[in-house]
Amino acid sequence: MMSLRWKELAVALVALTAIAGCSAMNKDATAFAALKGAEAGNPAAQFAYGHLLLTGRGVAQDPAEAARWLRMAAEQGHAGAQMELGVLHYHGQGVPKDMGEAWRWSEKAAEQGNATAMLNLAKMLREGDGVAKDDVAAVAWLRKAVEQGHVRGMFLLGTVYYQGRGVAMDKAEAATWFRKAADKGFASAQVLLGLQYERGEGLAQDYAEAAKLYRAAANRGDAHGQFNLARLLESGRGVEKDEAQAFRLYQSAAGNGHTRAQKYVAGRLLVGKGTTRDTDEALMWLRKAAGQGDTDAQQILGGLLAGDRN
Repeated sequence: MMSLRWKELAVALVALTAIAGCSAMNKDATAFAALKGAEAGNPAAQFAYGHLLLTGRGVAQDPAEAARWLRMAAEQGHAGAQMELGVLHYHGQGVPKDMGEAWRWSEKAAEQGNATAMLNLAKMLREGDGVAKDDVAAVAWLRKAVEQGHVRGMFLLGTVYYQGRGVAMDKAEAATWFRKAADKGFASAQVLLGLQYERGEGLAQDYAEAAKLYRAAANRGDAHGQFNLARLLESGRGVEKDEAQAFRLYQSAAGNGHTRAQKYVAGRLLVGKGTTRDTDEALMWLRKAAGQGDTDAQQILGGLLAGDRN
């Protein structure tokens, strides 16, 4: 489902493209039409032009100028612009970093039903950014976002039940929300639900279902899905054992920056498990893992290099 933010942006851009007389989304024409509409005081056009400036699509990227146009739209009550302006203040992008302003604009957008702003408020409440920490209030905003079908909100609601933050810990309820997000293709939810099946947390242990969920996430390029599916393939739990395919998945996860996968690839290259031995490539992956601060990789690498010197 398209989020409210992108619905608003899409509507604005489609309308502005029509104004520009374009049959396709010509970036320059769209930016020109947005500017004209923005200068005329149209809040949807101001929001669209501000977003183009923020992303550098069809115009030179200029966060400060983007913030100026977004503020104009926000002050006219445009929920998408209010949400964007809150994010800019949160990160200090194009405007001074100001958690009070981030909260104020996010709250205005959320009160108009902007689900992304609701998630932003929940994040601020959980982390105590500009407001007192309040896990219970954070969950309330998550629920409001979920009521609008926000998929990431479903995933985050699953995490609070899994962790017991702002609600009583309930692994079964966590699985329910992870399933809702997973069924909509949210890779992180597929991975965490897979882990629950693998461990038997909140539902019956089922390695085959775990493998199915990991594969779905892996097919979306998710490094954790790739890594966890590789583990099951290597051990033959829930799937037919296949060390070669496991190694290829470890490689994919390692290439996506997964530190443990980088160590696993190195280890299998050193002994030739699922692949041919290659010490030089193994050292390369150990260096990558060590460079990300992995102490095991640092120690193994140090030992191997010391052995070479001796």
